Amino acid sequence: MRAAILLSLLLAVSSAHLGEEETGPEQHPPLDIILDNPASLIIAFIIFGLVALIFRAMFPLEKKGRLAFLILALVISLIFLALIALSLTREPAGPAPYHTHADFKVYLDGVPFDFSEPGYMSNPNSTLSQMVHLHDLDGGIIHHHARNLTMGDFFSSLGFVFNSTCFVTDRDASYCDDGNRTLRMFVMHYGGRWEENGAMEGYVFQDMDRILITYGDPSVPVTDQLQSVGDRACIQSEKCPERGEPSNESTCAGDFCLA
Repeated sequence: MRAAILLSLLLAVSSAHLGEEETGPEQHPPLDIILDNPASLIIAFIIFGLVALIFRAMFPLEKKGRLAFLILALVISLIFLALIALSLTREPAGPAPYHTHADFKVYLDGVPFDFSEPGYMSNPNSTLSQMVHLHDLDGGIIHHHARNLTMGDFFSSLGFVFNSTCFVTDRDASYCDDGNRTLRMFVMHYGGRWEENGAMEGYVFQDMDRILITYGDPSVPVTDQLQSVGDRACIQSEKCPERGEPSNESTCAGDFCLA
C-alpha cells in the first residue's frame, strides 16, 4: 500500500512533465545541462526528500520494513531527479538563459568574405536559424542561443559547407585542400592568444571568442588577417561596459525575437 502511494506520486510528477508544452525543440546532452543547473537538482531532491519524510510520518513502518522503504525511496528519488534532468535538456528558444557572442572572419585566397549582406541576416521575413545567427547587418558577430551548436551548424544555416578540408559558399564556390592551399582555423579565447584550432566544423565557440577561418598557402603568414578580426563580441555580451552599450538586438520573426 505504501509503495503504491509513493509510486502514484511518481506517476503524477511524470504525467505533469509529459503534459508540459514543449516550446524549445533544441536538444542538449543532460550532463551539460545538469552541470549548468546544479541548484535546480538540489532543490528538487530536497523537496522530494521532504515529501518522503511526510509519507513516512503518516505511515509508520515496522523495523523490518524500513530498509525496503529506504531502498524504494532512493530508487524513486533517482528517477525523480532523472525526470528533472530530462526536462532541463529542452532549453527554451530565445535570449535566456543562454546567449553568447563571438567575433569571426573568413578569408578565401586572401580575400575577406562579406557576411554583412542582408541575405545572411535573420530578420522578420527570413529566420535562417533561431539558435545561431547574424543580424542587424553585422557580418562580424555570431549570436549563439543554444549549447553545443557548432561552427558547422552556423555555416550550414547560411547555406555554406564547412568541414576540415573544404569551405563551400552558398554560391557553390569551393575552397578545398589541394596540396598547395589548405583550410585552417585560428581561435583566440577572451584574454588569451591566437592558437590554431583543429576542431574546425565541430568547434563550439566560447563567449567572446575571436575566430579566423582562412584558406590559402599555409606558408604565407596570416598576421594581418588575425589582426583584422573584430573584438566587439564583449560589448554585445555586456562584459566590457567601458567600451559602450550593446546594440539593440531585437529582430523579430513572428512570435520569436532574436536577441
